[in-house]
Amino acid sequence: PEDSDDGFYVRAALILGTRPSELAGLIWADFNEGSNTVTIQRVLSLEGKKGEPKKLFLRPHTKNLVDRTITISDDAMAFFMRKKAQTLTLKSLYSHRWNKDFPDLVCIQDYGDPLKLNALEKRFRKHCDKLGGRFHEVTLYHLRHTAASNLYHITKDILKVQEYLGHTSIINTQLYT
Repeated sequence: PEDSDDGFYVRAALILGTRPSELAGLIWADFNEGSNTVTIQRVLSLEGKKGEPKKLFLRPHTKNLVDRTITISDDAMAFFMRKKAQTLTLKSLYSHRWNKDFPDLVCIQDYGDPLKLNALEKRFRKHCDKLGGRFHEVTLYHLRHTAASNLYHITKDILKVQEYLGHTSIINTQLYT
């Protein structure tokens, strides 16, 4: 089945303020429904030696990326849990074809295959192009800026935004506000 809910990825990026690689690296175990928290702690990366086929890996954050746990609203958690239920239904229907290497990813393509960053960006671009105007300049990463700006306008707390984004330096965070 083709994932027709591209809007899920856009809304997820806006809610979580993740880098695209972090969004692609989320697994369902990162979501704690009891506390309405999401732990951002890994990226999906395409790696390989020069001249060899590249392979996908889930990698923990490096020293430049900070693990963080963010709190989301009840509505946002319900949004994610609906997607999880849909995914579990598909997984059960297509268990014989489901990707066993990445069984718990949030951002998936057909049959549980990881949604690679270029595919994620391409899907986002397709929707932006339909909107026309200046939207053709917008990238998936811009949603991170939007999420940070929205949080700052609500809280007026630059340290909260820094924590939310996982920045080690407040200087980086100030670029967003």
